[in-house]
Formats: sequence, C-alpha cells, structure tokens
Amino acid sequence: MKLKTLYLLFYNLFMFLGWLYYFFIFLSNYFETNNINKIYNYSHYPLEIVQYGSILEIIHSILKLTPSPIFSTFVQIFSRIGIVYFLQNFKHSRSIGYILLSFAWSITEIIRYPYYLLNILKKEFKKDDLIPHWLTWCRYSFFIVLYPLGVTGEILTVYFSKKNLKKIKLFGVKADNFTYLIYIIYVPGIIFLYSYMLKQRKKVLSKKKEKKE
Repeated sequence: MKLKTLYLLFYNLFMFLGWLYYFFIFLSNYFETNNINKIYNYSHYPLEIVQYGSILEIIHSILKLTPSPIFSTFVQIFSRIGIVYFLQNFKHSRSIGYILLSFAWSITEIIRYPYYLLNILKKEFKKDDLIPHWLTWCRYSFFIVLYPLGVTGEILTVYFSKKNLKKIKLFGVKADNFTYLIYIIYVPGIIFLYSYMLKQRKKVLSKKKEKKE
C-alpha cells in the first residue's frame, strides 16, 4: 500500500472519529442543558480540532491527492472556518445557529468520512461492492436537508455576531458592515455548491442503479 493511501486512510479515520466524538459530546450536553453558551463551552474543542483539520483537504485537492474540485473545497471549508472563528471570539454568535450547524455538520461528516475511507479501500483492493448502497445513498441524499439546515445555522451565527462586530473597526469602518459582504458572497456560493452536489447525486446514484440492473 502506497504512503499516500495510508495517509488518506489515517486522515479520514481520524476525521470520522473526531466528528463522532464531537457529536457525542455535543448531544450529551444538549440534552443536559438549554443554555447554548454552556453547550458550546463543553463541546467546542473537538469541533475546532476537526474543523481546522479540514484545511488539509484544500492541500489534498491542490496536490491532486484527492479528486475534489479546488474552488468548491476552498469555499466550503473556509466558510466553516469563518463560522468557527466567530463562535470562538464572539459570545453573541452562540445562538440557535450553533445548534443547527452542529447537527448538520456532524451528521454530514460522520457519513462523508467513512464513505471516503471505504472508497480508498475499494480502489486499493479493486472491490466495487465494498461501499454499502445505503452509505452511498446517505452520502448523496442527506445533504438535501442538512445543507440548508447548516447554512441557516451559519447565517444566524454571522447575524448574531454583529453585536460584537460593532465594537471593531476595519479600515475606519465598523466591522459589522462587512457582514453584508459575507451575505453577498454566501448566496452565490450556496447556489453553486448545492447545484454541484445535486449533479453529483444524480451522477453517482444513476451509476449505482445501472450496475444493479
């Protein structure tokens, strides 16, 4: 097995376990308290580790270690990094948005990383039936609900961050004014990524159907 393959297997396994651990910590605190700040304080460390760790995926794409498109990978990951930064630094940003994005991000990644891991093993051992159909279906179907849910959480996080951003000035302008720029960039980015994922869903699931027939 090549070093590249071993690295990608380890990376995807680490990220899967990281997200699984975060989701467990998040859920256990979610059911114990209704205080969002407490939920965040008890669960944010694993979130930061896995989310900042995802920056490596941009490098994977640039170096052609994975077939992921550079632009969509960059947009998706850095939009999340920005949200994590707001959550870390602005107390007001911790609203219902944190709950929504935690559910959406966690479930998405708990499905995505095992799928990638098995896909690597499938190519390595040339076994087409290594990935169960249900996992493929979940990977390319759950986003239909989870993506809008996560985006709603992200937008709410940015919106509630404005209270803190009013105290900060960038180039002589109150930083909360730059949130409008985020929305302007966000909307086209969301449409592009959602359209791309719908095309991928059709492509992958149709191939699976053809093989079954």
